[in-house]
Amino acid sequence: MSDPLTLGLASTAVGLVNSTISLFKQVNDSAKNSDDIDLKRGLSDLYGQIVELKAQILDLVQENADLNKQLSEQASMKWNSRFGYYFQEGDPIPFCPACWDLNKKLIHLRPDSMSRPPYRYDCNVCRNTYMESD
Repeated sequence: MSDPLTLGLASTAVGLVNSTISLFKQVNDSAKNSDDIDLKRGLSDLYGQIVELKAQILDLVQENADLNKQLSEQASMKWNSRFGYYFQEGDPIPFCPACWDLNKKLIHLRPDSMSRPPYRYDCNVCRNTYMESD
């Protein structure tokens, strides 16, 4: 879940850019009657930079949300040394330790339905097999 403070700052930044675009449009409308080519070219360049700034802010907001999600996932992963893989609270199915340790990918291990103690789990992504005993 995203931090409310971060969302508020991002919202404020996007709001400032939007109000800047609105102000720009007012100035641009006033400048349409002008014969000053340099003024029109400068306003056009300014508008391009404002749009680029808004795109970068939105990219940063998305990147921040992704990083917060990664931190949340990382905090929720619990190592079970008895069995040698990770669990998340409330989820009885283990996660592949190789996929998590190497790539931070949450890949559930698939239990072998024919397995008897020692139980066997397989990872469909990295193809590792894990055995556990009672």
